[in-house]
Amino acid sequence: MAPIAVDTPKLGLARPLKPESSRTKAVMYRTVDPSPVAVKTDNIYVTFEDGSVVIDAMGGAAVSILGFGNQTVIQAVKDEMDRCGYIYAGFYSNSASERLASFLIDHSEGDFAGVNFVGGGSECIESCLKLAKQYWWEKGNTTKRRFIGRKMSYHGNTIAALSVGWHPIKRLPFASLVNEDMFSWVSAAHYVHDGQPGESEADYATRLADELDAEIRRLGPETVAAFVFEPMVATSIGAALPPKTYFTKIKAVCDKHDVLLVCDEIMCGMWRTGKMFTYWRIGEGVKPDLVATAKALGGGYVPIAAVFASPKIMDAIHNGSGIWNNGFTYTSFGVSSAGALAVQKILVEGNYTDKIYALEKQIGATLRRELAGLDDFVADIRGLGLMWAVEVKAPGQKDFKPRLGARVQQRALELGITVLGMAGVREDGDGDIAMICPPAICTEEQMDTICTILAQAVKDVRAEVGAEGLAEVGAA
Repeated sequence: MAPIAVDTPKLGLARPLKPESSRTKAVMYRTVDPSPVAVKTDNIYVTFEDGSVVIDAMGGAAVSILGFGNQTVIQAVKDEMDRCGYIYAGFYSNSASERLASFLIDHSEGDFAGVNFVGGGSECIESCLKLAKQYWWEKGNTTKRRFIGRKMSYHGNTIAALSVGWHPIKRLPFASLVNEDMFSWVSAAHYVHDGQPGESEADYATRLADELDAEIRRLGPETVAAFVFEPMVATSIGAALPPKTYFTKIKAVCDKHDVLLVCDEIMCGMWRTGKMFTYWRIGEGVKPDLVATAKALGGGYVPIAAVFASPKIMDAIHNGSGIWNNGFTYTSFGVSSAGALAVQKILVEGNYTDKIYALEKQIGATLRRELAGLDDFVADIRGLGLMWAVEVKAPGQKDFKPRLGARVQQRALELGITVLGMAGVREDGDGDIAMICPPAICTEEQMDTICTILAQAVKDVRAEVGAEGLAEVGAA
């Protein structure tokens, strides 16, 4: 697949962001801080109303896997809008959704027998939880109603999704709404953060599996419906992979207690890491019962998410009530399905797996080269495929929380790329990351630009704060 030739514009903000409040605008933004107003997108570039141009190195929220302006996808959406308008899934099916479902199941290597399309990731997680509960109901078991998630997880913005996740910053205003009778949590799975001195990855995985086993026993195996986790943790920890042997050990625990295994691949799935599902790369042959996907499924061209159900789940419904008790206004929306099918066909037929693997190697090598020698500030560089994070720290300070990730994000934007800065990626509230999820259409030159600008932003923030400043702030 030959790279697309693109003229490289001058990158960076034309001027600092104005200190105006979003209260002057009619749109209700996520913060009152000013944000640049985008007026044009093309390839991997975003142009703001003042003429500034930046690279969207986050792909939005790990969404834009094909970048902007893919005419094949755009035409597919236009054609479906001309052919068939909004069809309510409660009344009819539609051919676009049937085609997308067939394509996805045909490429799922036998792991899944059915797929349900909804509007976004939070709806998708809610649907997974409901489908897991309904599975047990179809089997005549009404006591399996509890869900176990992991600490430092984020599964979506709706109440049940917030509940099965455990991220104190994201849940803070809504903590009283979380149903702790129905949801409980075990430790996150991140060896860099939580491995003990002298403990191997395999031993750490055993400890985590033992913890899950103990939690199921505490609750009563007869009450636990499913264990929900991200195979690769995205923004809440930052491109974090589980320890080796983790998948096989937790699967054994779930099987022993008759607990469903639910994978949240909303951010890491649909070719983000080079495979259709990330668990295909790191899952040690384990097959989950349900998988939630979104983001790169529609690539930012259409809003869509998908619940993948294993043959076991589908058989229970077909042999039981025959009714899937779940639906939203835009369930199986044909226009979204047509756009998503075009995106997925491009990724499959364009042999993007090899390209993503090559870009993965380039990202890792470039970031490690550019940030070499900064061990006093850079805690970790980690990633897989097109999801990477740089974790930054203050030397010798455990309780240092100066929002370094946000500073890196701001500096990177000034230099010409969009990255995601997050604070509090460790359970104790420590840890800041700067994260990228670049599009798969990036050329080597574009990826080199992304990585060198991110590295420069990290260096600039380190220099800004300074060794003395770090110690002083950390001791405050």
